[in-house]
Amino acid sequence: MHCWTPARSRRSLVGGIRLPAVAADTCCVTRLAVLMLVACIVGQGAAYAQTRPSPKLIAAANVRMAIPAAELYWLRHNSYAGLTVKKLRAEAPGIAPHVRVVVLKRGKAYCIDDRESPRVAFYYIGGAVTSVPHHAIHTVAPGTCP
Repeated sequence: MHCWTPARSRRSLVGGIRLPAVAADTCCVTRLAVLMLVACIVGQGAAYAQTRPSPKLIAAANVRMAIPAAELYWLRHNSYAGLTVKKLRAEAPGIAPHVRVVVLKRGKAYCIDDRESPRVAFYYIGGAVTSVPHHAIHTVAPGTCP
């Protein structure tokens, strides 16, 4: 479609049909609005690509989301024995797909980890535990479960 308004007649040619000048102006304004909308959408996409969270943040957040589900499991069973990812998801369906659970100290403690890539993993050791060699306890830290 072509928007064109001759100076003398103030009429336009749109698809071979002469229209009043108002229609031609509307045509050009519509095109301009569409172009602005496309520019906004592309700009938002570029902004999102720059602000996407890093795999480290995602892995740490996934571990943090699973901790309350493990603690709820303890409240219901008075032990972490038998705790699995499937049972974690029964307590909190939003648990991320890469989350893994390891039961420690014969059901008195647990470890949750999440691996977002081969180089990025975070873990949390909770429950009745005072020390685990080479691992931080009661804090989300980089690494995997023992």
